[in-house]
Amino acid sequence: MPIKASTLLVPLFSSALALLTPPTAASTGTAASIPPAVTLSAGGSDSFSYRASPGPEVDHLHVYVDGEQVGQTRQLQGSFTLQGLDLPAGKHTVCVDVANRAHIQTGAKACVNVHIG
Repeated sequence: MPIKASTLLVPLFSSALALLTPPTAASTGTAASIPPAVTLSAGGSDSFSYRASPGPEVDHLHVYVDGEQVGQTRQLQGSFTLQGLDLPAGKHTVCVDVANRAHIQTGAKACVNVHIG
């Protein structure tokens, strides 16, 4: 079941890597005002790497496939695969977003489209 990265869904980006970069603490005057950021990249046959910047609003990450939540993690950096999800052949959208302790999305989100089979 080969998977390849294709079109990125996050506006203003056209590569297979979504990067939402927060301003630096020096430019905003306080670390508390730095918004969360997250990256997601597809690599290999069905593997994905992610990284979220730590911050006061960052508690955990939600993982979605085709709009359905399939997992979450408190690890701000790592990887995952789609093995075991029994996805049909065709186009699928994989997203990772940052959530706070109340499970409210902070707005930092990265998505990639993948093709299976």
